[in-house]
Amino acid sequence: MSASWTAPPPMPSKLRTRFLTELDHALAAVFARPPVVPPPDAVLDPDEKRRVGRLLRVDDAGEVAAQALYRGQAFFARRPELAAHLREAGAEEEAHLLGCRSRLAALGARPSVLGPVWYAGGWLSGALFALLGDRTSLGYIDETERRVARHLSDHLRRLPATDTATRALLERMREEEGRHAARARAAGAQPLPPPVRALMGAAARVMTTLAARL
Repeated sequence: MSASWTAPPPMPSKLRTRFLTELDHALAAVFARPPVVPPPDAVLDPDEKRRVGRLLRVDDAGEVAAQALYRGQAFFARRPELAAHLREAGAEEEAHLLGCRSRLAALGARPSVLGPVWYAGGWLSGALFALLGDRTSLGYIDETERRVARHLSDHLRRLPATDTATRALLERMREEEGRHAARARAAGAQPLPPPVRALMGAAARVMTTLAARL
């Protein structure tokens, strides 16, 4: 007697809507193409454009991962007020991403081809830390954003003096990332243990190396 196959029960409509919303946001983030606004700064030579393009490609990849991280955390946040805070911070990361994309296009550079990987990794890591509890989730934000702020400071030091457009963008991003970290600490962030911080550092080095090249 052959066994009959029974279709799995349909996903509840509310959960299905949330997943479709997340998928729509992921596609918008990875394939964002804002209009190019020519910057009112000095013309960079071809070598400077290539160097700045590599730096911005790394920053762009970080912003793809950052907004995905916030979306993953908000999806599993246990307190509605924390989820709202995470979505608000994620909206600022979206603005950072659009700024990076616009500047990349103005420089004749492209974003990393590994955008889907950065988004998936950010979303899954955010979801994982959210499932570990709100204080741990906030601790992850604090550690991540402080690392991003230091990374942006390094890129600012490496910019050509004449590239005022990129400098203004990265300075604004650094200020807002620092504010995200401070808000996470004020909300009760729990410091992450050293092994977790070391693992985050290793993952960041892999990401920056690959994004600069691919």
